Amino acid sequence: MTNKLLSEIEKKRDELLHVVKANGIKSPAVLEYSQQLDYLVLEYQKLHQSDR
Repeated sequence: MTNKLLSEIEKKRDELLHVVKANGIKSPAVLEYSQQLDYLVLEYQKLHQSDR
């Protein structure tokens, strides 16, 4: 699960960077991708919160 989630995070990060380059930082699409990335990162953090 963790490796899959890390792969999804990396993929979404790459997509976000591509959208920023294509549309500019103020594009609504950038906000959408950023929110999706935030969600994935939070899910990752939740999984690893019990490790502490």
